[in-house]
Amino acid sequence: VLGAHVDHLGRADGVVHPGADDNASGVAALLEIARSLASAPVRPKRTVVFAFWTGEEEDKIGSGHWVRNPLWPLGRTVAYLNFDMIGHPWLAEEIRTLVTGAGLPDAEGFLSRVKPEEFVEPGLANWAPDLGPILARAGRGTGLALHLDWTEGVNGGSDYRDFARARVPFVRFFGNFHPAYHQPGDTPEALDPLQVKRVARLGLATAWLLADR
Repeated sequence: VLGAHVDHLGRADGVVHPGADDNASGVAALLEIARSLASAPVRPKRTVVFAFWTGEEEDKIGSGHWVRNPLWPLGRTVAYLNFDMIGHPWLAEEIRTLVTGAGLPDAEGFLSRVKPEEFVEPGLANWAPDLGPILARAGRGTGLALHLDWTEGVNGGSDYRDFARARVPFVRFFGNFHPAYHQPGDTPEALDPLQVKRVARLGLATAWLLADR
């Protein structure tokens, strides 16, 4: 199952909040992934479900309803991939702080090889270790450097939360926070469209590897 939420804050005090990153970026990625899979000359072995959730900003109403009343059994769901706020890349100093703080054995070597625009930090269910090699392979195939954020996810801030609580393995595709988060300045002009494309390609590769095994 691949999902992205389509709702945002709308108007607040008469001011429009466009929600370009949160979450038109994730919706755009999901639409392109669906188009790519639909036009592929071969089909993966598993069924791929695309879900465009409502109510993420109101405590995950749509995705929570799916988990409680799935149209596709949760027991046959190998993973849930979530796309939310993927339109802003990490900055070089943020990557350095993250990588050095994580205590990687070859942190300096990693930092010397990675470009900020090629860095992505997917979140993964820490009870599903098989997801790690799949993400690593997808990263290599798309030319991206990944730092995997293994997490429980049960208190997460996006639509993967209820899947995590139901123990469905999940991957969280997310970019970087930005000053216009939940503000009127979250506009298309503020996005990095290439970042959206890079994460969409990573999500497509991940979905294919999961669906074709």
